[in-house]
Amino acid sequence: MEKLLHKSETILGNFAVTILNKPFTCPDGIIHSNTAQVDFFDIRGKKINVVEYGYQTREELFKLIDSQNLNLNYCYVNNFSLSEYRKISHLSANEPVPFLTFSAKNSFFDCDHTTDFSFAVFQASKISFESAIFGDG
Repeated sequence: MEKLLHKSETILGNFAVTILNKPFTCPDGIIHSNTAQVDFFDIRGKKINVVEYGYQTREELFKLIDSQNLNLNYCYVNNFSLSEYRKISHLSANEPVPFLTFSAKNSFFDCDHTTDFSFAVFQASKISFESAIFGDG
């Protein structure tokens, strides 16, 4: 089953995201049950590049946040929001959210409004957003 998740016009250019019901294996060996295909288009609408990422549902992402060990390498992350996480988890609006480890190498963060890392506490000595893309927020 394919689902168009997001279509956007940004500084990145035009792009469309489709969630594919096929596994995605990251170079570091982590397997995601779904794949996010991001199609990039030039100003005339011609497809110029296709990139695939691992994709996790909101519930899967929240479980990773619960574990305090977040590896989002090579993932498409849609509407990341620690405010929403706190609301779903019945935490106060300004409760710190700790991360013992955090890595988002070669990831694509996309959103409708804003990517929200509010009150995140990165406890690891090294965090990485190396080569990460931030789309609409």
